[in-house]
Amino acid sequence: MSNRRQHAIAGAAAGAGAALFQVRPSAPPFETLLEALGGAGGGFVGSALPDLIEPATSPNHRDVAHSVAASTALTVKTARPFSFYREGLRARADDYAAKRRQSEVPRLEQLWYFLCECFYRLVAGAVSGLVPGYLSHLVLDAGTPKGIPLLAARLI
Repeated sequence: MSNRRQHAIAGAAAGAGAALFQVRPSAPPFETLLEALGGAGGGFVGSALPDLIEPATSPNHRDVAHSVAASTALTVKTARPFSFYREGLRARADDYAAKRRQSEVPRLEQLWYFLCECFYRLVAGAVSGLVPGYLSHLVLDAGTPKGIPLLAARLI
């Protein structure tokens, strides 16, 4: 039986892997690292969502949020919007990087732009890792004796 710690580790790994897979091919190592860290964070959060939606009050707590249908719908419905958000976040990060390089006021202003750039790169990675983290939770739960339902526990 998977516990919260196992879900968190699997979610973070799935999120980081997904973020690394989706990073821009021309991205410098620092940008890749930030997106991977953000992906791990997004995967960590995503891995907790099924049990936040349907708390584990009993071994039979798995319903719609723990179903094959939910994982399929989540994957299909979020692919395009999340890609759009990720690219928008990367564009904002690129804007802050450009402002940092063009800044004539040393130190404080450049630090601010650097922190803003890092924030947007981390969030872009988190967007990449959220759904894989959720799916990792369902994969781990599917491997337990109770498994996961196809649609919902009440219907099957």
